[in-house]
Amino acid sequence: MILCFVVIFNLFSEIEMNFNKSLSCP
Repeated sequence: MILCFVVIFNLFSEIEMNFNKSLSCP
């Protein structure tokens, strides 16, 4: 359960970073 949460958290972090990169692009 903890491991599953970590995987989900990592996935969400990666998506958020990609989303922020897309926003910063003009």
